[in-house]
Amino acid sequence: MKEPEFLFDDRWLIEEKELKEILDELRDPGVEKNLYVLETFARAAAYSFVDRKKIRLSNRLFPAPTEEQMREEIPSELGGEEIKQPKYYNETVNIQTGIDVYPVPMPSQEGRIQPALEFKEVPIYTKQIIKKRKKPEPLKRPEEIKLTIKPENIVTKNLITDNITNSVLCVANISDRYIVKEPELDSNDIDVLIKLKKKKIKNMEKGWELIKKYGKKYGIKEGHNTLIKYYVVNDFFGLGRIEPLLHDDDIKKIACDGDLKNIKVEVNGKELETNIAFLNKEEVFNFVYGLAEKIGVKIGKKNKTVAGTLRGWEIILNLGEDLQTPSFKAVRK
Repeated sequence: MKEPEFLFDDRWLIEEKELKEILDELRDPGVEKNLYVLETFARAAAYSFVDRKKIRLSNRLFPAPTEEQMREEIPSELGGEEIKQPKYYNETVNIQTGIDVYPVPMPSQEGRIQPALEFKEVPIYTKQIIKKRKKPEPLKRPEEIKLTIKPENIVTKNLITDNITNSVLCVANISDRYIVKEPELDSNDIDVLIKLKKKKIKNMEKGWELIKKYGKKYGIKEGHNTLIKYYVVNDFFGLGRIEPLLHDDDIKKIACDGDLKNIKVEVNGKELETNIAFLNKEEVFNFVYGLAEKIGVKIGKKNKTVAGTLRGWEIILNLGEDLQTPSFKAVRK
């Protein structure tokens, strides 16, 4: 009688143990997976459990990689090695390890020669190194990654300089937009400016006296007199919001299509959007009517569109057909 062949002999147990160890390694998230290694492991496992003839038939489902694929996927002659990412990292932290008590003298009181003492507890911290588990970084899809594209060529121009201090008060950064940077005022500066706007300032000498008077009263910071002066000159003797634009010789046209719309300029043949805009329709109306008065023309129901010249600019003012859509355009002559 033929002796029966037992499947689960010692060799089988050894192979099963080795397979389990490999499986445990493959389940480890810190191990970098390689497609060729996984396919090779799958074939090896299949050879251990299935008849070799059947495996040959199934090779068409798992074709062996070409030499070119192997060169791309395998980093070394041995088919690559598993790269394990560290699961833990050390972090230095301050941990409270005790409390120290020290006396603090209290203020002397009547009838006491020596000041009384009170005792305060102060925690004592010690630097210790603790081990923390490293969290895997979540993978981001390409559409989730936002690229910040900065303009390569930014031209900076000084627009307005104070004649007395020679300090630059207003600059423009020009790239794909025309960005005007004016002096920043704090709350005290703004209070002084509001106070001055209620006064009728006929010349800058009087304006400068009032700036120093109210500046002292409101306690503005040193040097901020000049910043307030900038806005007083622009609002009382200039063209307000668009005054900085008039100081750039490269600007040939300034256009405003209404409130809450950024003013546009034409610079070197290109139309650029600025960061200057009127906050509401009333502000645009006031600007248009004030500009009409400065160029010496009347604008209203009978004259919805008027034109005039001011400081080397041809200015066109328009209230719109419905008298509710004010706009203006200035072209350098």
